[in-house]
Amino acid sequence: VGHLLEGQDQPQTEDKPQTEALGSSTTPNASGKYVIIANRSKKAQLLSEPVVMLCAFFSFHLTSNVWTLVTARDFLKYLGDDDYNNRYLTIFTLMTPVSLLALPFEDIAIHKFGFIAALQTVNVLAMGHSIIKVATENLNVQILGFVFFSFFRCFLFAVTFSFLPNIISLDLTGRAVGIFYLIGGVASFINIPLSNAAVNQLDGNFFIPNMVYLILTFPFFFVVWRIGKGLGLENKAKQAFQDKDIVLRRPSLYQGGQVARFSVLSRDSVVTPLELSIPPRPRARSVHGVAGERTGSVHFEKTGKAREDRRSSV
Repeated sequence: VGHLLEGQDQPQTEDKPQTEALGSSTTPNASGKYVIIANRSKKAQLLSEPVVMLCAFFSFHLTSNVWTLVTARDFLKYLGDDDYNNRYLTIFTLMTPVSLLALPFEDIAIHKFGFIAALQTVNVLAMGHSIIKVATENLNVQILGFVFFSFFRCFLFAVTFSFLPNIISLDLTGRAVGIFYLIGGVASFINIPLSNAAVNQLDGNFFIPNMVYLILTFPFFFVVWRIGKGLGLENKAKQAFQDKDIVLRRPSLYQGGQVARFSVLSRDSVVTPLELSIPPRPRARSVHGVAGERTGSVHFEKTGKAREDRRSSV
């Protein structure tokens, strides 16, 4: 704050943008500075590469999740579940709430291996479930697939929405979640022609649609890798400010009797808006005390004029 007041005698005619101290684009700008995603405009945050990649990741897996839920009855029927009085469909239904058991594993994955490893775990679980569906028609083996699917659902939602607030500002998180669900919901309409084709044209055989989902899972290993690259840039930029607080924005003029508004980036990379009330400068009408006496941050002289004492603390 003391450094802020040093420029009081030198009027500034222009405000610096809040992000100028750290750059101004989604990639390093002309000055080579990178802008932390949470410090960008809301539109720039939503269009940043990690957020777009995460949205694509979540939308695909949400579509895959919906596909499994809506086709489970017909898929198990094709495998002969009707002969067992829908026993395996019942097991599948009961396994859905059991996904809560995956929470301790999800917590371990995030805290010991990081968010990128946890996101890759979602891909591994989705791929494992799809492999079981296309590799065997044994209903007992499908129970293992049910376990994979339950863990997949838990990891998908918990990891995605735990990771999202770490790269965008908190006031934008709810809107981003809504956009993720909107895009995922629209993408889920592709399941309608896929299921109709499997039931009406393939006599209930879901091998081809399940194989399509299995193949489409592989590119998302690369998507998560790209998210990791973006996260690396974020961490590198935040590390630069780990040891000190840096003012991101200064007010134009510092004059007595006004309120100076600025933002501070704290050690934990949280941007905090602050206000500093600057008291009006006292007049020379009556100055009590000895000439040259210090009072706060103002130095009184024999002439009665008040000037800023830069050696005093605020």
